[in-house]
Amino acid sequence: MIFFITNTSYSYNISSYIVYDINSKSVLKGNNIDEKALIASTTKILTALVALENMDIMRSLEIKKEDTLIEGSKVYLKEGEHIALIDVLYGLMLRSGNDCANLIARSYRGGYNDFIHLMNEKAKTIGMKNSNFMNPSGLDTLEENISTAYDMALLMAESIKNEYFLEIASTHSYSASTKEGSHYYWYNKDKSLTSDERFIAGKTGYTKKCGRTLVNYAKAYSREVIIVTINDGNDWQNHKSYLNSLNQYVTYTILSKGRYKIEDYIIEINNDIKIPILKDRKDEYYYILYLGKKTYLDIYLEKQFIIRYEVNLVFE
Repeated sequence: MIFFITNTSYSYNISSYIVYDINSKSVLKGNNIDEKALIASTTKILTALVALENMDIMRSLEIKKEDTLIEGSKVYLKEGEHIALIDVLYGLMLRSGNDCANLIARSYRGGYNDFIHLMNEKAKTIGMKNSNFMNPSGLDTLEENISTAYDMALLMAESIKNEYFLEIASTHSYSASTKEGSHYYWYNKDKSLTSDERFIAGKTGYTKKCGRTLVNYAKAYSREVIIVTINDGNDWQNHKSYLNSLNQYVTYTILSKGRYKIEDYIIEINNDIKIPILKDRKDEYYYILYLGKKTYLDIYLEKQFIIRYEVNLVFE
């Protein structure tokens, strides 16, 4: 029987990272992947996804004074003007506009607070068990958004399934206009995308309390991965380094379909468990069996969690 104790604390200065394999849903490498921390503007990944799933992207939004007064990174929207939601989403993701984030949340049919509620509900459905969102921008001066490297990897993996999100988050530059004639030209802050074609989509983040955060979707060596770094001052270079290391992995069958006896228990695995593993360490991977309402087999390398599988407990 496994008991869970909820820990609501987090660190201001935690550093963490993860390289998450999308197809196998496994952790290739990482550190502190479940440590709660501030995530700054990478929050906007969830803001964009919730907006795309619950709002009309062609709807014209009226910019109000409260949007223009928001602090931090902005695209400098003008009070009284009108702009399409789709354009606002580009300003949100490419330039990390906090004014865009506030405008989106405030314009939701249920209002700002209902939009924040939707963000947290969406996070739950994705499986983000260690995350909580209090605003749509990532600002940590008044209200703070908390997540983990692992949760943010799950979020990005889910978000890129949305074709509009993927198009927006992978765009290098974009121009937009308001109904009243104000023109904007935005380029993507994520230098990974513009300096290395292996990086497909991403979102940057920074506050003094949080440090630099970066979430990327990338492809290399026939693998699709999400790379997340939190509080990493050398994030762009490290993301490239993590991507380069993918050539060290091979897909290997950890356990084949069938029945296995583990101490006094017999479990049944319905499908072969195949995951990318380090070539020279394939004999070092191990598993832990958890018994409860459901039975799980967790795969580890040293103390690093790799992936969880639900298995069947056989009674004979």
